Amino acid sequence: MQGMAPPRNSNPPPEGAKVSDESAYEQLCTDFRALNAILWQMPVIFTTLTGGLWFAVASFDLTDRGRSALLLFAGVADLIMIAALGRLRFVMEKMRLKIVDYDRRPSPTWNYFTVSLMGVLLLVAALGSFYASADPSTWFAKSEPKQASGSAAVQPDPCARQLEGARPAKPTGKDQRRG
Repeated sequence: MQGMAPPRNSNPPPEGAKVSDESAYEQLCTDFRALNAILWQMPVIFTTLTGGLWFAVASFDLTDRGRSALLLFAGVADLIMIAALGRLRFVMEKMRLKIVDYDRRPSPTWNYFTVSLMGVLLLVAALGSFYASADPSTWFAKSEPKQASGSAAVQPDPCARQLEGARPAKPTGKDQRRG
């Protein structure tokens, strides 16, 4: 074990000891990067949630009440996401201002531009969910599949199981197998 450095922060600092400006700056930057990664992951997660709920409403045989419930849930989740994005960005701004104090750089303008755009998109999705939840059968009506026309029309499957009680077709000489 000789020559190995002791683990970082293995001993707590003595009482009254101050953290150096450099280590405080590094920790702020590390925390800011971690929060920034979360900020960019949140819209993807909620877009997937909203899209998945809309897909379920459009694809599965649900009652109108069930469809409305899923659409309302999607709308509420999108509104909560807007609040969560705003709160996360607010915390990041406080950290960013501390970092700027250490850097002594000018502060950029329009700090909430990206989060605002994400919020607008989520608001549109929430409003769409709420609007469609009032009458989901109008927006998510199932239509019968269309038959292809011409010679490429879909033919019944000759290998499909026959209905119970129906006599199976009598095999012809060509269909019989030899043992």
